[in-house]
Amino acid sequence: MAHIHDHHHHDDHPQGECCGHGPGNQALAVIEEPLDPANQSLSDALRLSFWFLKLVMFFLVIGFMLSGLVCVDQGEVVLVTRLGRLDGDPRKPGLSWAWPYPIGEKTKVSTTLRNLSVDSFWLNLSEADKAKSLSEVYARSPGLDPKVDGALLTSDLTGDLAIMHMQLNIQYRVSDETRVRASEEDPARRVSDVILFALNVSDEQDLLRGVIQNAAVAEAAKTTVDVLWKDAGRVASAVQVRAQTMLDQLETGIQLEKVAAPQSYFPLQAREEFNSVTNAMNQKSTLISEADGERTKKLLGVAGPAWQPLSEAIQSLDQATDAATRDKAMNQIDEILEKSATGEAGGKIKLAQRDREKVIADTLAEVSRFQAYQAEYRKDPQLVRKQLRAGMLRKLFDDQDVIKWWLPPGNKQLIISINKDPKDIRDAERRRLAEEANKPK
Repeated sequence: MAHIHDHHHHDDHPQGECCGHGPGNQALAVIEEPLDPANQSLSDALRLSFWFLKLVMFFLVIGFMLSGLVCVDQGEVVLVTRLGRLDGDPRKPGLSWAWPYPIGEKTKVSTTLRNLSVDSFWLNLSEADKAKSLSEVYARSPGLDPKVDGALLTSDLTGDLAIMHMQLNIQYRVSDETRVRASEEDPARRVSDVILFALNVSDEQDLLRGVIQNAAVAEAAKTTVDVLWKDAGRVASAVQVRAQTMLDQLETGIQLEKVAAPQSYFPLQAREEFNSVTNAMNQKSTLISEADGERTKKLLGVAGPAWQPLSEAIQSLDQATDAATRDKAMNQIDEILEKSATGEAGGKIKLAQRDREKVIADTLAEVSRFQAYQAEYRKDPQLVRKQLRAGMLRKLFDDQDVIKWWLPPGNKQLIISINKDPKDIRDAERRRLAEEANKPK
């Protein structure tokens, strides 16, 4: 180490004066000697290390801050917490920033569509039987084993109790919407479904499978075996509604997109009984179809295409409970028959209309003739009687259908045959048939 020269002794100064502080005195200069090479190198190394450490710390701080960048892909959202509490709304697809760990934490939640199969109520089939059609599979035992064979129990008010198997396929996703979740403390509380899912669901498929099973058992207990067998899709829709209600009550944030029942089947032990029912139902459907076809054919022959609205109008008339409704139905029936009906009924109606018009025309003509004779009759009644009698006789003798007998003059015996001459009957029938053939249809 370099030495600094000692100061002069105080005895050399006048009494009462301090070294370097008296008036006119100057402070003694401190003379530093240069460091030796080893110490100088050490000092430079320490100075360089200090600057390098500051540079490293700077980049560490930059890297720490950059690690808080949140890149959210399509089909997912990210929940961000800061010191254990949620930091704002869930981050949607895009780039954002949050406090890095351990100040903040990020949890990714997928919102894509997912699938789940529920086979809890399906047949317990071996690997070999799974490759076969169910019609080729036979029961391995006379009864079902509740430990391995899943099934649903059906029931209704008529006492229908049966066992059916059914498969269920579920499509679901975690909703990224924000909904009103009312509570006693805050009736207008709004919570994101993603937050509810992250807080309340640990194993989504296990939870969802349990909810679907409960809903299926409840809906099957309200359904007949015929519906579950032939219209399982209707049961699956009811299961979806019930399960979604349960998921909303549990605040899971899970949204069911579709619940489908790809297969439903009867127990293999009851194959013969179900086949008998199927055959009977098929025969019933065949007979009903044949009866409907015959009914339609006859109605078309009677009224033509107008039979459908005519049938509906007749049903309305049968169901009418007041006079106004009955009158309206009758008017509708009359309108259909007069304007739209064809076939046998339409032909008869049109023929009746023509006959009515002819009767009216003939009557009006008789009235006109009567009015014409009335004036002549007042002038000369005897002449009018003779003219009318002559006209009546001419018409009578001209009518070929009238049998005429000519009586000789005098009081001679006359024998009259009551029966008509067969030749006259034959001629009259020919004329009648010819007239009907010439009538407009």
